[in-house]
Amino acid sequence: MGEPLLDEVLDKKIEYAKKKKKNLSVLILTNGSLLTVERFKKLENLRVNSVRISFYGNDAASYSRVHGVKNKMLFDKVRNNIEKRVKMILTTYENVI
Repeated sequence: MGEPLLDEVLDKKIEYAKKKKKNLSVLILTNGSLLTVERFKKLENLRVNSVRISFYGNDAASYSRVHGVKNKMLFDKVRNNIEKRVKMILTTYENVI
């Protein structure tokens, strides 16, 4: 198992699976440390149905403790990338209505 976004051929695996089974639903469960807005877009273009992010902690210290990471800046990085993506989705949604 482990962090799926560490897999260097993940995109190719998703493409292959989607070609083999047209209605395949793809869910990615990640800790979010490697998610950027660009990566979100790439996953969207691959028709990933859902990206779920394990994000536990209400501040850098608790996040680091729960996730077992030493880099306390990771909390802000992941949170900021999630916030940017949510804003993009909301903006798109508002433009559609």
